[in-house]
Amino acid sequence: MSEDKSRNTEKATPKKLRDARKKGQVPKSKEVVSAFMLVGVVIYFWLTWEAQFHYLMDLFRIPQLVYSVPFTEALEKISTAMIRVAMLWIILPVVVIQIVMAVIGSIVQFGVLFSVHPITPDMNKLNPVKMAGQIFSLKTLMETGLSMMKIAVIGFVLYLVIKSGLRDIIHDPSVCNIECLKGLLQALMIRLFMYILPLLLVLALLDYLVQKKHFLKEQMMSKEELKREFKDMEGDPLIKGARRATARELSSQDIADRIKRSRILVIGSRGAVALRYDPEETPLPIILMMGKGEMTRRLVAVARSEKVPMIADEMLLDQLLEGSVDQYIPEAAIQRTAVVLRRV
Repeated sequence: MSEDKSRNTEKATPKKLRDARKKGQVPKSKEVVSAFMLVGVVIYFWLTWEAQFHYLMDLFRIPQLVYSVPFTEALEKISTAMIRVAMLWIILPVVVIQIVMAVIGSIVQFGVLFSVHPITPDMNKLNPVKMAGQIFSLKTLMETGLSMMKIAVIGFVLYLVIKSGLRDIIHDPSVCNIECLKGLLQALMIRLFMYILPLLLVLALLDYLVQKKHFLKEQMMSKEELKREFKDMEGDPLIKGARRATARELSSQDIADRIKRSRILVIGSRGAVALRYDPEETPLPIILMMGKGEMTRRLVAVARSEKVPMIADEMLLDQLLEGSVDQYIPEAAIQRTAVVLRRV
């Protein structure tokens, strides 16, 4: 019995998911980020293809400009030209675009999120046993398998497309000038992206669904965790006492109105609790009234006059008195309340 209670068999509550989010724990897929980064690069090259082709041709012309210059001077000029052309006009914009698209890809998955918890020093992360378990975990194996499949599929597509494109380029180089070469390279890039992009999008969607399923499984709770969370959300005894005092001070008219709306009044030696339950309005019964001593007698009197069913159940009453007015019944009372409601 104790083993069943310790197993994580229950879905994570909204509070558990909110707490996990505060720690930076959300379902996230690296493949989704990769797909967004590729889309950004594709759009960039599509819009700037003319300029990119000229930059590429400038790189090829650099050796021709320095072939008659002394080696040291040539090396300096080549380095300067490479940095200016390759780094500044080709590589740097791509890097910036990838960073921006990576941020967008993350926001699309789980919204704007900032948490220092993942970078907070934690000695448990250096535990060799735990690290070995993470390396050989099912999640890691699935991610590795998906990455290998992606590399294999994309590599095969690259091979087929480039092989076909190069055949067109070298078929008759004498009749293909710079403009011809530019058109062929552009067509080659378009074909590459047309084949690779849909594959990456499918893999990204698949990976996201897997990551989300795995995340929700990791966040599952045991019955004991649910009970602890429910008690925490109920508040401390002082707050509960204040709520009950407020309920006892309700006017006679308010008492009558609440009893009329009640489905049942549970009574016992410690007091009375009025419950309302309508499956179309609320998933669980709600405590409308609770009282002890003189308040109990008033509730019973009103219930009799309004013909509201009354059930004497000491155990259920004890469980219900742990709850609060205008709140769902405590988790411990759910099963017994369901049995009682079937009888009325």
